[in-house]
Amino acid sequence: MSSDAQRRAANHAVLVVDPFLKDAIENIMREGQIGEVSETTFPDVIFTKSWSNDVALLTFADSQYLAEAILELKVLGMRKIVFLDVATALKPGLKVSQAYPVYATSTPVKEEFYVPLVPSMQLLNAVVELLEPEREVIAFTSRLPPQDVAMTDLLKKKGFDVIDKNSGLVYEVCKGSVECVTLDLIDSNLAKGIEKKTAWEEGGKYYSSILDTLTDLFKKLLSAEL
Repeated sequence: MSSDAQRRAANHAVLVVDPFLKDAIENIMREGQIGEVSETTFPDVIFTKSWSNDVALLTFADSQYLAEAILELKVLGMRKIVFLDVATALKPGLKVSQAYPVYATSTPVKEEFYVPLVPSMQLLNAVVELLEPEREVIAFTSRLPPQDVAMTDLLKKKGFDVIDKNSGLVYEVCKGSVECVTLDLIDSNLAKGIEKKTAWEEGGKYYSSILDTLTDLFKKLLSAEL
């Protein structure tokens, strides 16, 4: 599909950066559970691009290209991006394999000055209305493994619900004409004692429940107008 056609076709984009999620989504696509999808790639082969119901679905395994991906989407005329990240919960009420919209996030540098990064409230409200999550979360973004992040108890006292990898960068890059919102898919819960193992390493039930969550998410996100 040409760039001009892409600009006309796309309503919004769903962006995924995680090797496990990428594989899981490709399996779902192969099984035909999210409708007809045509695949192509950008010339630099940074990520796979799929179009379904006038929505762009982009998946790639390495977050080093995340900012570039968002800028590429802006060039293609995309103005609304839903980003799917993985996160470790800090509070026991957050369920493994469930996805929660990120209401606000903070990176280590930003957290020092207590300056939150926030999504587009209009897009956040649209996603909440579409998915009807149990709640929204406040994220602390860190590339360190969750069990190596210092002072997790302090983070909880400051009101953080989860530790994720990318929402801080997403909300930092999404400025001006591009609206973004992050969904954090919980893969483990420090409050429940899951530290070094992610949820899908603990047994088939977690993998199955995550696949069910992803399938439901993408059926809704790829058929909606946000």
